[in-house]
Amino acid sequence: MIRRGKKTNQTMVILSVNTDFLGEKTDSVLEDFRIALKSLTHVFEEKKITVDSFYLLHNTSRADIVQGDFELITGHPTISEQLFDLTFEMSPRSFFQTNTLGAEVLYKITQDLIQTKNPIIFDLYAGTGTIGMIVSKQAKKVYSVEIVASASEDNLRNLGKNDITNVEVINAPVENFLKEWKLS
Repeated sequence: MIRRGKKTNQTMVILSVNTDFLGEKTDSVLEDFRIALKSLTHVFEEKKITVDSFYLLHNTSRADIVQGDFELITGHPTISEQLFDLTFEMSPRSFFQTNTLGAEVLYKITQDLIQTKNPIIFDLYAGTGTIGMIVSKQAKKVYSVEIVASASEDNLRNLGKNDITNVEVINAPVENFLKEWKLS
């Protein structure tokens, strides 16, 4: 998987390996992958292509999803992208829209749909918190709810980078948060 910031040109490469199928050769094959990823750094540099992060994903799932343990082989643990005037840092496990320009169109529509002055907004399944941060200027308060811990950590870091103070990050399943919210 390759993640690339359209506006920042930062790139993260993730090689996913299902170690369940490697058997007794797992350790040696993984070491070969580590060496190959490190050598790719030099290949990209020769072609004047910057890759900011190389990860090896130890994925034992049969599904076509990004899950498992991430091992940073070389580079930075995160990359950044910009939406409007905000900067978002993302780790390999965090959800972030793949089409930055398309996301800005959708998020602008979201901003335009807010008709109430100073509403309380729920950014559910928030990922790195993009929607909540973008609408935070219009809101009294935003609750940004995400179950993936690393995405919530990215969200908190992004709030600080963007000097946003009216967003509360909740790392929990959305259904649990909504039950608690309803009871309070």
